[in-house]
Amino acid sequence: MENLQNTLAAFGSVKDYSAKNIKTLTATLEGVEAPAIIEELGRCVGIERGASLALAIKFNSVMKFRWDKCQYREISENNKIWEPVRRKITEALKAAEHPNPAQFIARVREQNAKIHGEDISKPDGGKNRTPYVRFTEELGKLYVFGNRPENDEAIANDPDCGKVKTALLTITKCLRDDLGVDLNRFVKE
Repeated sequence: MENLQNTLAAFGSVKDYSAKNIKTLTATLEGVEAPAIIEELGRCVGIERGASLALAIKFNSVMKFRWDKCQYREISENNKIWEPVRRKITEALKAAEHPNPAQFIARVREQNAKIHGEDISKPDGGKNRTPYVRFTEELGKLYVFGNRPENDEAIANDPDCGKVKTALLTITKCLRDDLGVDLNRFVKE
C-alpha cells in the first residue's frame, strides 16, 4: 500500500458498515500487514501529541495569561479570550469526528502546564485537584445552574422547589463564606 496514511484517513470517515462496504474496505487492505497499520497508528498518536504541544506554545505567544487555568463557563476577561479558541478547537475536532474533543483540549492544557514546570496529570488519568478546588468547581457549577434566569421556571415547577431553593442558599453561603469564593466570577457581565 503506497499511502497508508491516506487510506486510514479515508477509513476514519466511514459511516457505512454494510457487508458490501466492509468487503470493499477489506479489498483495499489486501497486502497491508497489521504491523504497518499499528506503526501508522503510532505516528498518528505522535502527530496528535505534537499538535497539542504546538498549540500550547502558539497560545502562549498570543495570549499573555495562563489560558490553561480558565474554567469552562467561568466569567472573566481572560476566559472571554480563551473560550472562543476552545470552542473553535471543539468544532474542528467534532467536524473531523474526533471521539472526545475535551480530551484533546485537556492534553493541550496539560502540555502548557508542563511548559510552566507543573505536572497536572495523574497516573490514573484523573484531575489532580485539591479538595478545595474540587468543592469550588463542583459547587460553582450548581451555583451557576441555580442562578440562571432560564432555569427559574424549571426550579419553580419542581415538586421539591422549597428544598432546591434552600440548597441553593446553602451552596451560596458555602462558596462565599466557608470557601471564600468571590461569587462575581460566576456572574455574566
